[in-house]
Amino acid sequence: MKRMFAAALICFTSLCCLTGCNLKLLNSDVIDENFFIQVIDEDNIALGNVKTYPQSGAVFFPERIQGYTVSQIGFNSGLGFGGNGYLYTVNLNGKNIERCYFPHTIKEIGDGYMKLSSGDLKIFYCGEVVDLGYFRPNRDTAIYVPAENYEAFNNVLSEGYSQNLLKANVSYHLNYNGNNYYYIDYYENGEKISYIPPIPQRDGYTFGGWFKEANCINEWNFDTDTLQISEETQEIQLYAKWIVGQQVEN
Repeated sequence: MKRMFAAALICFTSLCCLTGCNLKLLNSDVIDENFFIQVIDEDNIALGNVKTYPQSGAVFFPERIQGYTVSQIGFNSGLGFGGNGYLYTVNLNGKNIERCYFPHTIKEIGDGYMKLSSGDLKIFYCGEVVDLGYFRPNRDTAIYVPAENYEAFNNVLSEGYSQNLLKANVSYHLNYNGNNYYYIDYYENGEKISYIPPIPQRDGYTFGGWFKEANCINEWNFDTDTLQISEETQEIQLYAKWIVGQQVEN
């Protein structure tokens, strides 16, 4: 019995060495009620599976959690498989995620750690230009990217997925240090915006709403405003207003 225990201990120790002991990083430094997390380094984390499937069917993956930047989607658990690092879009009770919103901070997709449902899934991605074929979309999956970056994404997209790539027609801009993207979305002409992104954060400022112009004159009213898309206006761009004077905590 002792020999068997010793052999098992040696095997486990060897496995930890081979995997870099990544297990102790999993959720050890950062714990979130909505996502499974793996720490990448002192500044960045990866998000895996969703813990709580919202009733709305839409999930906004945050840009920051507890001071860490969310820079990767999907990760290896450290034992050669995804585990909670897999991103599933359907849970054990059969509830589907219908819309996934990924922030501008994403730089990498964990190749092999996507488990998409077979339903009508919409992915909204405005991070670094990477091969979004890593999401392994099926024919019903729509992957929306910023309209101005559509060609760049199409050029790096895995062969056979071009029919899944579409242009967003709603974009949110953080409106400082350039009009950098926050999230993107898509709705049919005449529709209201149904899913509002989480309130953005900026040190030393308070968020003051989403506006139709970069100089923040006319605020977008999510209760009454509808998309009015024309040949001249093919995209609704919304800009964050910032009010000086209050420290925002991440």
